Amino acid sequence: MEATEVAEQLAGLKIHEAKSGAAPTNSRFLDVVIVVLNQACGDGGQKHWFASTKELQLASLQLCEACRDAAALHLRVNTSTPLRLLAPADSPSDGSEEGTRVPRLRAREVSWDLTSADRLSSSIYALASAQVFTFSDSLNAVLDAVVWPTSLQQLTFGRRFNRPLEAVSFPASLREITFGWGFNLPIEAVSWPAELRRLNFGWAFNQPVEAVSWPPELRHLTFGTCFRQEIRGASFPASLEQIVFGYSFNQSIAGTVWPTSLRTLSFGRRFNQPLQGVAWPPSLRQLVFGDCFDQPMQGTSLPSSLRSLKFGKCFNRALEGVAWPASLREVAFGDDFDQPVEAVEFPGSLQELLFGRSFDQPTRGVAWPAALQKLTFGALFNQEVEGTTWAASLRELTFGEAFDKPIEAASWPASLRRLVFGKEFNRPIRGVSWPDSLQQLTFGLRFNQPIGGAAWPASLQQLTFGSTFNQAVDQTPLPASLQQLRFGACFNHPIELVAWPATVRQLDFGDEFNQPVREAMWPASMQQLTFAGNFNQEIAGLQLPSPLLRIRFGHFFNRTLEGVAWPGSLEEVKFGRNFNQALDTTGWPSSLRRLHLDRRFDHSLNGLGRWMPNLEELTLLLKASVHYDILVDIEWPTGLKRLNVKHGVRLEGEEMPAGLEVVHV
Repeated sequence: MEATEVAEQLAGLKIHEAKSGAAPTNSRFLDVVIVVLNQACGDGGQKHWFASTKELQLASLQLCEACRDAAALHLRVNTSTPLRLLAPADSPSDGSEEGTRVPRLRAREVSWDLTSADRLSSSIYALASAQVFTFSDSLNAVLDAVVWPTSLQQLTFGRRFNRPLEAVSFPASLREITFGWGFNLPIEAVSWPAELRRLNFGWAFNQPVEAVSWPPELRHLTFGTCFRQEIRGASFPASLEQIVFGYSFNQSIAGTVWPTSLRTLSFGRRFNQPLQGVAWPPSLRQLVFGDCFDQPMQGTSLPSSLRSLKFGKCFNRALEGVAWPASLREVAFGDDFDQPVEAVEFPGSLQELLFGRSFDQPTRGVAWPAALQKLTFGALFNQEVEGTTWAASLRELTFGEAFDKPIEAASWPASLRRLVFGKEFNRPIRGVSWPDSLQQLTFGLRFNQPIGGAAWPASLQQLTFGSTFNQAVDQTPLPASLQQLRFGACFNHPIELVAWPATVRQLDFGDEFNQPVREAMWPASMQQLTFAGNFNQEIAGLQLPSPLLRIRFGHFFNRTLEGVAWPGSLEEVKFGRNFNQALDTTGWPSSLRRLHLDRRFDHSLNGLGRWMPNLEELTLLLKASVHYDILVDIEWPTGLKRLNVKHGVRLEGEEMPAGLEVVHV
């Protein structure tokens, strides 16, 4: 929701109360303000409709109270923090002797950047409603006497913290605790909050856990790099849904009693223990093995609930005789796997199958799962596919870098929608019978075959050519359904006679393209046009299609804009590094919202507000010395919201519109 919308709604509520004769308590109005503020600033990391509540607080005492009651503030406490902000909760408000009615600030999120926690031994008003509390990396203090905010939900410790926790009284509201790099002390006697949902240990933690009394509502448990303790005697809570073991863990798991609700189990790099005899939980959905795992899977009774199984780099075991669970949907093999799969009985439920870098086995006799929808081959796969019987349900097929085999006689599944060829593929396609269902077709770096006479599928929507492709397209009928067409770096053929499909919405040319375009017959539906790299042709008189929304020029373009007829729908124009032409020689459409100018542009922008009155975002990646000249006496567009400038550019002293956000990129 935009700030203006919120303001209108709140104002409308205020007016409604006045007209209806409501008592002038403003309670309903302020209740709405508090709800809106709490919803807008509740989740960390989200972008809100306001940058801060400072302006709202200045509107009235009642709004100030509402804003501060919402506790939207992120307070960073360091040696420069005024002591009055750290006043105890039961002390009179600052300035009370003057009779002020302005309430004190309350923070929702706190970053404690002090090396001591002494000031936390009593309740602090500004921190009393904090939900997120983060200690800095420098803090390594005893926390036994800390009085925690009663609403605290998330607590994070920094890298140096490594103090006993047995005497720490965590608040009952706490839902997540994250320890930093250095914490490595016993936790058997720690009293965890009963409602704790997530517990994350850092790099150094390596303490016994078999006698730990875990919080009964714990959902997620993560062990860091160094953890390598026995877990067979651990009593994990029944509520646990996810366990992640780090890099060093390599203990036997035979005999481990897993939680009955466990859904995700992930082992780190060094884990390489036999699986025979492991009693997997019946709820397990995802099982992940790290890079060192290379144990036989035969004789392993995987849970019937398993949906996803992922192997790491080193796994390279035969799969014949493996009892796959009937529920399995996804299997991914790592870089070293290179075993025959012709005799493997994959489960019929399998929908995604990924082979890693080294896999290079025949596919002609493979019985693919009936439900398979996505199949990916790794970098070294280069086997014949003519004669392969693909799964009838297959929708996406990807070949890796090395694949370069004939495909003219290949029989593709009728359901295939996306087909990707890798770096080395460079085979003729004139005689290929593409499936009628194909929507996306991608050729890799070395593909450079003539496309004249290709029988494109009628359903094709996206066609991408790699860097080397440089074949004529002006005598080639392209599929009438095409919506997106991308040419790679080397394409540089004339296009003024090309009959583009009317359905094309996006057309991208690569770095080498530099052909005349003024007489080009552009697709009637085109919304995005990109010229990259070397393009530097005259565009005066260029007839662009009316639906065009975005046009982008590469770094070498530097031609006059005089006489260019921009379409009335245009929203974005991007010029590259060399562009340095006057902007007032052409009529800009009122629809223009975003303009990008690069480092060599140094023409006047004085009339910008008249040329582009509705511009919302302006990017000026210019030399620092140029900025001051072109911004002097500029007439800013009234709706400009964002100005992007290079890092290091200082705009102090420049007169900027109120509310303009300046971003250094």
